[in-house]
Formats: sequence, C-alpha cells, structure tokens
Amino acid sequence: MSLIRNLRRYRDERHRLIQLGYEIEQNEREYREKSAGLKRNSEEYQKLLFDLHGERQLIDAQIAQIETEQVIRKANFWRVPIPRYPSNEDQRDENWDWHSVYGRHFLSVKAVRDIRREVYEEREMWTRPFLSWGAIVISLVSLAIAFLKT
Repeated sequence: MSLIRNLRRYRDERHRLIQLGYEIEQNEREYREKSAGLKRNSEEYQKLLFDLHGERQLIDAQIAQIETEQVIRKANFWRVPIPRYPSNEDQRDENWDWHSVYGRHFLSVKAVRDIRREVYEEREMWTRPFLSWGAIVISLVSLAIAFLKT
C-alpha cells in the first residue's frame, strides 16, 4: 500500500507542478496582452506589473513548497543530512530562502543541488556492489551457455 500511496503522491505533485507551469505561462500571456497599449510610466501599467509580480510570487512559493517537500522526503529515505532550519525569518542562510507569501523558509537552489548530489552518491554507493556482482553472474551464465553449446 505504501508503494501505491507514494506513486499517487508523486503523480499528484507532478501534475500540480505542470499546472503551475501552465499558470505562469498564462499569466505572462495575459500580461503581454493587457500591457500592449500601455505606456511604461503609466499608473495602469505599474498596477498591472505589480499584480503580475504578486501572482508570480504565489505560484513560485507553491512550486518551492512542493520541491522542498520532495527533496526532504528523498533525503530522509537515503539518510542524507538536511541543512539546519533557520530559527527565525530574519536569520540569513544560504541553504534556506524566506518566502513572505507563505511566511516560511524553503530550500534554496544551492541546497537542493547539494542534497540531490549527496542522494545520487548514496544511491550509487548502494547499487555499485549489486552491479559488480551482476556482471560476474552474467559472465558465468554466458560461460555456462558456451560450454553447453560445445
């Protein structure tokens, strides 16, 4: 049941990320259409730009939340250390970015990259012995088949 639940969660998160990507494209398309006849210094243009920026922050925060949860789950599964969570919003940290929309921290691009690299190294260390034994078994099976054919 756990496998099915994990697959469903992965599917739902992936679908949500795709939807958010489409929302970004749609917002930018609407912005270009609405701002086509406006002057850059006009009040209407500035309001439109402010609205676009606000909507984009909401979408970016949702994307960051999903990606942070995914990376933390993967790191916990492979027992990779996660950077310390900042104690308050004023504390600057290179591993966590503050999102004012949700009022919480999300993993920074650097932290996500570092954790993914460490997860890859753990996964590689775990699979390397199996791959080497797999090559030996395949060689022995091939040798046995060659002897049986002669």
